[in-house]
Amino acid sequence: MGSMGKGQIWINGEGIGHQWPGYIARGICGECSYAGIYSEKKCQANCEQPSQRWQGYHVPRSWLKPSGNLLVVFEEWGGDPAGVSLARRATARVCADILKVSQDLKIGIWQLLEYLTFCNQKLIYGAQLG
Repeated sequence: MGSMGKGQIWINGEGIGHQWPGYIARGICGECSYAGIYSEKKCQANCEQPSQRWQGYHVPRSWLKPSGNLLVVFEEWGGDPAGVSLARRATARVCADILKVSQDLKIGIWQLLEYLTFCNQKLIYGAQLG
């Protein structure tokens, strides 16, 4: 969506979100130091770059049909739709943490997800996860 200006996106009637890569972050970037009095201009980053840096959107596979998908882009600032592309991504692993354990948690369910790894190896109910 980096070639677009500002607007909204839908796929098969489901709203993906707003896109606004045409809005350029103005400012003067320089060395960063948080010492001293606060200022909104302190430690600016990515000056003169699109304010929306992440130009990708997640589309759940359940929203897609085998064929005949409809992508609607409402553009307010006159972007170039020729620069819009779709990509399929495969996830090699899923990383998760369990921060709060309920009494209903069944440790065995994680064994069904062989590709699931836990970011922080913690003991829960005496069982090592990961």
